[in-house]
Amino acid sequence: MKKWGLVVASVVMASSAAADVVGLRAGVSGWNGDFKGTVQSGPEPIDLNAELGFADENYASAYVSFEHPIPLIPAVRLGYVGLSQDSEGVLRESFRGIAFDGATTSTLDLTQADLTAYWELLDNVVSLDLGVQAKFVTGEFSLQGATAGGVRTTQLDIEETLPMLYVGVGADLPLTGLGLYASVAGTNVGDNSGLDATAKISYDIKLLGFEAGWRELRLNFDKLDGVDAEYAVRGPFVGLNLHF
Repeated sequence: MKKWGLVVASVVMASSAAADVVGLRAGVSGWNGDFKGTVQSGPEPIDLNAELGFADENYASAYVSFEHPIPLIPAVRLGYVGLSQDSEGVLRESFRGIAFDGATTSTLDLTQADLTAYWELLDNVVSLDLGVQAKFVTGEFSLQGATAGGVRTTQLDIEETLPMLYVGVGADLPLTGLGLYASVAGTNVGDNSGLDATAKISYDIKLLGFEAGWRELRLNFDKLDGVDAEYAVRGPFVGLNLHF
């Protein structure tokens, strides 16, 4: 009986230890983004805010992360954010060979999916993660407006993959359920560059967590089908997550 008792105790202790290092977390959040940007195919850039009427917007984002104790094999995080909005403005410039001169309607879709593989160099009260990220950007920018010859429409398809370096740091405040975390993913390779930075505070209650923070996203595309484009979105977010 004593031997079986030791076996059961060992299994319970091993399961408890594994639970500390194996984790699944999934979350959703709402992001109030201050949107700025330009597009350019001619001598002058077109301001998406001042000329085309784009403005601040609320965006939805989500993520799932899986961490484990297996050495050398990275943890994995999947992220998603949908950046999409419609606008109305007045444009008196040329874009993609079309001389616009009057009222316009525009649509911008910058849907993004992130795949991050990272290694947990520290995972105690203080955490430190290093890894790589692939940011998949798919969507379109369409512009319809008045010209001297009538209403014209042009559409720019966007399908780019940005390889990025990733670093994350965090700290748990013992016995409080509170945690602080910040992460940065960035790249400046070839014709494109990008930055995705987040800082947040979280509060966990058993399986449920609350988080709030600030996110800043910058994307620069050069020679995207003859168009140079720069986008920046920054602002606060709040969200919920489940963790096991």
